[in-house]
Amino acid sequence: MSNNSGIEANSAHTLGSVNCHSASSQPNIGRWIDPSGEEIPFLGNHIFQVQFYTATYHSYTSITLKEGVQFSREDEGVYSCIIPDENGEEQTLHFGLYDYGYTSGATV
Repeated sequence: MSNNSGIEANSAHTLGSVNCHSASSQPNIGRWIDPSGEEIPFLGNHIFQVQFYTATYHSYTSITLKEGVQFSREDEGVYSCIIPDENGEEQTLHFGLYDYGYTSGATV
């Protein structure tokens, strides 16, 4: 993964990602909100300090769970992707992230 800041995220150091796509052709669109209502930091600013980070690309944005960081109960809940459609109207996609205790880890 890479973004327009030139910073790369090595996929070997991630547990998984969820992408939110738009019919809009705008670059660098979308944002992610965690269950507490806080915006999840963009990849370029906080990659080494947070468990989750986001990156934006042409027509989509992604949220990534970093490898080696403990997933906790505070991280469980409904996450939201806010991204514009082809008309520039913001659309919201919600998904739940919960750890059911299986050895495979978090479930989306």
